[in-house]
Amino acid sequence: MTSNKDIKTLLLLHGETLADSSLYNRAMSIVNATVNSSQYKFTKSIYLNGSGIQLQTTSQPFNFSNKDFTIDFWLKLYSSSPGANAILINMGTMNTWAYGYQITTDDSGKESIMFVFATAPSAIRIPISYYNAYSAWHHYAFVRKNTTMYAFLDGVLKNTLTSVGTIPDATVSHFSIGSHEAGTSPLKCYLDELRVSNVAQWTNNFDVPTKPYNI
Repeated sequence: MTSNKDIKTLLLLHGETLADSSLYNRAMSIVNATVNSSQYKFTKSIYLNGSGIQLQTTSQPFNFSNKDFTIDFWLKLYSSSPGANAILINMGTMNTWAYGYQITTDDSGKESIMFVFATAPSAIRIPISYYNAYSAWHHYAFVRKNTTMYAFLDGVLKNTLTSVGTIPDATVSHFSIGSHEAGTSPLKCYLDELRVSNVAQWTNNFDVPTKPYNI
């Protein structure tokens, strides 16, 4: 019997392969992403080489509108100077911010990993020096519960954002990992245990996973 937790995990990339390990077994378009066996949190990781389109799947069902969700992952930057607005996750526009969302490095001079979304744009940040994000693996989680967003670093709540309204649905064709849909603003990094859920996994401090997700 499939558990409720399985159903709510929309995408799961362990890093041992580039395949989706969720119940849905989503097809992945692999361009500039490989499996790396020398840098990893657990066994192996996804290496995003910072060149154009890296890893994509179809955009449905990653529009969350006003619903709960969690995007969590282990990340190690390739460099302590990743550049401003380099994209880890893209599900929206880069320019007008009329719709969608992204997870990116922050603006120049503001070292953090941020979740930025339409329509303002609005943003919630996880403050971390890029040197620390480069020198060690860290767990990041962005969570929405009702109208509040939460940002966690290594299980510790770092930021909240209240009165979050509807995130207008993105009209892009792909949920992109490592760049914008067209391959612009790529991020060079290592990624492990990327999980996207349509449920709020955490709203308070939590113990970070000590092994790959088994769902």
